Amino acid sequence: MDEFTVKAEEWSKSESTLLKALGAAGFAFLTILSAQIRIPLPFTPIPMTLQTFVVPLSGGFLGAFWGGASMLLYLALGILGISVFAAAGTGVAFFLAPSAGYAIGFFFAAVLVGWVRDRFRSNRSLLLALILSHIVIFACGVLGLMINAQMNLHDSLTKGATPFLIGDSLKLVASFLVLVSYKQLRGSAHS
Repeated sequence: MDEFTVKAEEWSKSESTLLKALGAAGFAFLTILSAQIRIPLPFTPIPMTLQTFVVPLSGGFLGAFWGGASMLLYLALGILGISVFAAAGTGVAFFLAPSAGYAIGFFFAAVLVGWVRDRFRSNRSLLLALILSHIVIFACGVLGLMINAQMNLHDSLTKGATPFLIGDSLKLVASFLVLVSYKQLRGSAHS
């Protein structure tokens, strides 16, 4: 290869990294925005938000590394004192909030969807990853309620998972449709 080709490939890799970093920042910002669209429920300390729609998309669009990075950036901004969480304080108070488990689960959910996206191409594996990502978010959220709100398992499930099942099912389907449409769009652009 000539020197120009080597330089062009290096620039292309740098450009790709920059775009993915910007994508991670963008998804962190979308997660913050989706936390602000919240519906408080009187029987639970956990509000309904659009975050469980956005978070899996971060992994689906960016892959495991950059999807996880977007959620780490989101968490870091909140822990540093910026008001980014739907129902948690900032700084160290975040770790004591009933909703802390959900926000921590966002990282694992994004990495899971991204990991599947990076390795498998079928829509079936994508759908399975999206379902598992919601299970991960609920599991972390329920555990957070048990620890931070001193709820037993039954109450944590009743207040932290059951009220959200229908809405999250709709968000899961919407995430799937967005990611499949994007995949088809990219496929037609490359052919």
